[in-house]
Amino acid sequence: MTFGNSNQPTLNAYYEAAYRIFNNTTNVLPKDSKMTIKNVALEAGKSPSSIRKDRDIFIPLIEDITKMAEQMAERLAPGQGKAKDAQLKTKKAKAKAKDFESRYIESLSRELMLIRALDEAQRALRSNEEIFSQHENVLPFPKPRK
Repeated sequence: MTFGNSNQPTLNAYYEAAYRIFNNTTNVLPKDSKMTIKNVALEAGKSPSSIRKDRDIFIPLIEDITKMAEQMAERLAPGQGKAKDAQLKTKKAKAKAKDFESRYIESLSRELMLIRALDEAQRALRSNEEIFSQHENVLPFPKPRK
């Protein structure tokens, strides 16, 4: 592990505490404690709120703690992150498929409505052909082929 910032001696206690949590050799916290900012501060013997995100000196420490936490999570439950990613992808794919299915059903219903309207118009036209045949200058539409 190459975590740590040797330029900041004030952070050494925090880094040592983080290493103890990572290696499961804690002094203050119980064994198998999670790697969190609060736990690192407690293991270092400081206040739980001593590591502040709004202070520039703690930014590299916080980044290192999150990296170590990810490594610990992967070590304790290998593949869990990949499983969550796969579940998320599956959920998105199912939602997309459902959206396409609803669009397909809507388009089919529009198609059926248009076919029905066309059929009604053709029936009305056939019923009025007799009226048009009485006049010499009116020509009926040709009958549709089936």
